Amino acid sequence: MELANQEKQTLRYTSLLWSSKLVLQIKLIEQEDGPGCCYLGIIRTLMMTQKHFLGGFMLLSISIWTCSSAPSSELKPHTQSTIMADNQIPPSDTDKVVKTKEEWAKSLSKEEFRVLREHGTERAFTGEFWDHHEAGVYTCAGCGLELFSSETKFDSGTGWPSYYAPFNNKNVEISRDATLGMVREEVHCSRCGGHMGHVFDDGPKPTGRRYCINSVSLNFKKK
Repeated sequence: MELANQEKQTLRYTSLLWSSKLVLQIKLIEQEDGPGCCYLGIIRTLMMTQKHFLGGFMLLSISIWTCSSAPSSELKPHTQSTIMADNQIPPSDTDKVVKTKEEWAKSLSKEEFRVLREHGTERAFTGEFWDHHEAGVYTCAGCGLELFSSETKFDSGTGWPSYYAPFNNKNVEISRDATLGMVREEVHCSRCGGHMGHVFDDGPKPTGRRYCINSVSLNFKKK
């Protein structure tokens, strides 16, 4: 009888210990990936500790309470959290171009819609502007906003049009993209929100930035 009580006490302490360790792990996941990712952490950690039922049950209860109690503003997808560029001034609401998904599908080609509205990527070395050298301005294919100039275009060797600076900082928005197992800076048109591509810190002087843009997201106005 005494031995059975000792075993129960040992199991209780072990479960509590695992529960504490797992809650800490969930907190670390929240800090790194945001509260919206904590359910993934719950599943992952419960699979690791399936033998400790009591600890897992306590973890599940505490973690669900933690996720549900997080402010709604913290649960937005990473791609919605805008990182303002240097000297960037967002346009007023009256400048915004807002359409429904159906309206965009009617006004764009299938490939334009896939890239601009569904965050797709065209294949390298296939776009119209990757090897384009005329003087002029590259505009958003969705709304016509001037985004990049031929004066800042350079050959990056990547197969996509590349620029070391936008036409005007206020015309582009940068957001955090955590898809495909990596974190990148995604480039959007600030007027219609269309997906342009990504920007990297391996560009030439004077900015050191490389705006890697899909040709299909752009139109061109010759000087």
